[in-house]
Amino acid sequence: MVQLPLSSRPIEEAESPNILLGKDPERQREIDSICGLIERLAVAGIPAAKYNLCIIGIPRTAREAGRGGSRNAAFRWSRADQTAPPTAAGILSEDENWERIDHFLGQVVPVATAAKVRLACHPHDPYTPPGYRGVTRVLARSRG
Repeated sequence: MVQLPLSSRPIEEAESPNILLGKDPERQREIDSICGLIERLAVAGIPAAKYNLCIIGIPRTAREAGRGGSRNAAFRWSRADQTAPPTAAGILSEDENWERIDHFLGQVVPVATAAKVRLACHPHDPYTPPGYRGVTRVLARSRG
């Protein structure tokens, strides 16, 4: 499985930020590039690709002690900056978020289907309350 250029990095560090920022014509160029990559994966015999549709990245708080003296990544809401400002995406409603996701999937899924490349979306984690950093993360729920 190959990671498409839609990683779990915050939008400010994203490889293809305009897909989730909704900025055309850059968004369309990024989608076209991903569709071309999917077609090349099929030619190379790679059967699957994964992607993240993540605006705020993976929130973290200070590392915590784990078994055997390890230091593990952690997220504790009680220790998070609950007043952190919105990202470069600004304030994004749930409906706007879904529109941008639907726009992307509406173009990429038919290409992947025709190329017989399976797609896997990583869910948003860890959970954050609606509106955290200006975003309600819709891919972290059972109905999302």
